[in-house]
Amino acid sequence: PLTQQFKVGLGIELAGAGVEASNEQLRAKRHAIVNEVRLLYYGIAQAESGRRRLQATVEFLKELERETDQQAVQRVALRADQLTVKAQRVKAEYELLKTDDPIATQKEQLNRLMGRPVTMSLDIDASSIAQSDAASLDDAVAEALASRPELRLARVQRRKAELERRIASAERI
Repeated sequence: PLTQQFKVGLGIELAGAGVEASNEQLRAKRHAIVNEVRLLYYGIAQAESGRRRLQATVEFLKELERETDQQAVQRVALRADQLTVKAQRVKAEYELLKTDDPIATQKEQLNRLMGRPVTMSLDIDASSIAQSDAASLDDAVAEALASRPELRLARVQRRKAELERRIASAERI
């Protein structure tokens, strides 16, 4: 019967739309993981940059402390100045130590997301983070909207609903 073939054809289209919907859900999960990896990578790069800055500060304060000690011996600097510089150095060293655990945690999370052993060492090269070419805002918005898995999934679900409606109306034939 021809009526049955029409319903079968609509059922096949509906199954294809279901496959497309599953693919879009998988694509959405992949985008979420990529976004999480990107955020972790940039967070690690930023934390390591801050750590390098703190290391430079500690080195500077060590040199300043050495010179302040020499000036205190020569009675050019006060003991209070000497203690202030030492306190600043100790505080900077403490801040430097506080950065180690968050960086290690972020690296472990990144390794876990990438499917690697969490103990594997991970070196971030901040210079590898390239500045993207500045495209026009309208082009960037259009590209972002076209590639959003949620929007594509909504289109596929709308198509599925339309096919289900057509199948229901084919029942009357």
